[in-house]
Amino acid sequence: MSDRVGTIEHMFGTEIELDPPTSDLEGMMAEAETFVEPFRQVLPDELETIPPGPYLAVILAGVDRTRLNGHDVVRMMQSHKRLAAHYEAASLADMVEVAHCPPGDADSPAERNSEPEEFASDDIRAALCLTRRPPRGGTDRLGSGQDDCLRHLSSFRSDRP
Repeated sequence: MSDRVGTIEHMFGTEIELDPPTSDLEGMMAEAETFVEPFRQVLPDELETIPPGPYLAVILAGVDRTRLNGHDVVRMMQSHKRLAAHYEAASLADMVEVAHCPPGDADSPAERNSEPEEFASDDIRAALCLTRRPPRGGTDRLGSGQDDCLRHLSSFRSDRP
């Protein structure tokens, strides 16, 4: 160990300073004061290739958007929309399944009908707490023509002819 304060003796007989000289420290402090960008977070390069689902959701949930630059905020916004579209499509697929399920309770078997149930749209509306009243300036998603919509969605099912 060296006798000088702020230095240690290297095993080969050289000394290493622990603290930078005051003049360098003052220069670093002045430079830091002019640097206003906070520590920037960067999105993964392959973000656009990650399939929508739980993995993408976990990645996006761990991002602090205030630490992204504008380019990455746009990429994150696009990824959120892609993820939302994925889950919206899954929700519509669930509605089609509900439409083909016969009435039952928690212990009923997993059966499906070839045609949508007569009151399927009412069951879906009740389960999702939707009303027949359209929002201002638009129509309700399961409003008029809802049975036709369910029939058309059913035609896209891969397990139906």
